Parts: sequence; C-alpha cells; structure tokens
Amino acid sequence: MRLGVGFRKRIAYAKTTGHLTESAILEAKYNYWKDSLSKETSIDGKTKTIVPYSQGDILRIEDYDLEHPGIFLRSAPDFRIDPNWSSIYNSYIVEILEGPIIKIDHDKKEAITFWKVQPGDRTGLDFIPSQYLPSGWISEEWFGEKVPTRGIRN
Repeated sequence: MRLGVGFRKRIAYAKTTGHLTESAILEAKYNYWKDSLSKETSIDGKTKTIVPYSQGDILRIEDYDLEHPGIFLRSAPDFRIDPNWSSIYNSYIVEILEGPIIKIDHDKKEAITFWKVQPGDRTGLDFIPSQYLPSGWISEEWFGEKVPTRGIRN
C-alpha cells in the first residue's frame, strides 16, 4: 500500500463509508509508518506538513508530481478533468473560498477532499486575487504551508 497521501485517502474512504474497523486498522498502520519515519509524507516520500485548513486560509500549492505538473482548476468538486481548464503549479498561492467537500471514488477506495480556491499573489502581507486565473476546485492533497497575511484582499 502507498504511504502518504494515498494512505490518507484510503483511511478517509473507510471512515466516510462507515468501515470503522478497517479505518482503525489503516490508521494504526499509518501511524506506525509515520512514527517510524518521523514525518508525514506526500506521494513521492517528501515531507508533507499536515494542518487543518478552512475558508479564508491563504496557502502555497505543493505540486510534487514531476511527471505531470499542473493542477487543473475544476469547475465542480468531482473527478472529471478537462485539459482546457486553467492550471496552477508548484508554489502558487491560493485563497480557500469554499469547502471542504468530500467525494468518494469507490473504484480506488479513496475519499478525496475538495476545496474551491482562488489563485493569486501577495504584496507584503496582502493577498491579491489573480486577474487572469479563475477560481476552481482542487484536492486538498496539493495544499502546502499556510502563508502569513493580514487577511486583507485587494
């Protein structure tokens, strides 16, 4: 079984679908590996900081998929992907607008947490929404560190 984000999605799936025993077993295995490695991990084993997110948070995107960089800004919180949609990339800054919405992928036995985000940038400690990139839904797995701001949108 994959460690990191894949494992966390499997745990969320078991919890969301009411498989509490499976969830407890997966969490025990996950915590064993997390404690053994002394870190949370992303898909490729890089350290991943896991923090709670909420609406209004400003954060940096962590796109660790080097083979297929870019995260599509989905029009809805679902699994469809359209290559014509706008994309954001590693180190982009976004503001969380809505969410979370959890979607179940029964084929992969994963629960995916989606958030609607607005790409933008910072000037000093102010967040400035992008004039060129639309808001869209992305999976929480791409969220990185929270970025300090004054909470002011320009």
